[in-house]
This record gives sequence, C-alpha cells and structure tokens, in this order.
Amino acid sequence: MGNIDYSDDALREIESFFKRSRKVIVALTAKEILYEQIAKKLV
Repeated sequence: MGNIDYSDDALREIESFFKRSRKVIVALTAKEILYEQIAKKLV
C-alpha cells in the first residue's frame, strides 16, 4: 500500500483514547478502506 503517515495530533489522540478506554482505534486511510472493499469483491 505504501508508506502512510498520520499527523502527530491524530496519533496522540489515538494513544490518549486507548489509555482512557483500553479500546484500540485502527487508523485507516480512505485508500485502505476502498482497497478492502475492492478486494472483497474480487474474492
């Protein structure tokens, strides 16, 4: 897929949310979401 960089603010917020809730946020780009939808159609 290539190298994907998220903003420092986004990464800090994801980490902060995890520390508060112990729930994981998986950061995805629109490209990754679309790729997954296309991959499902090809199976």
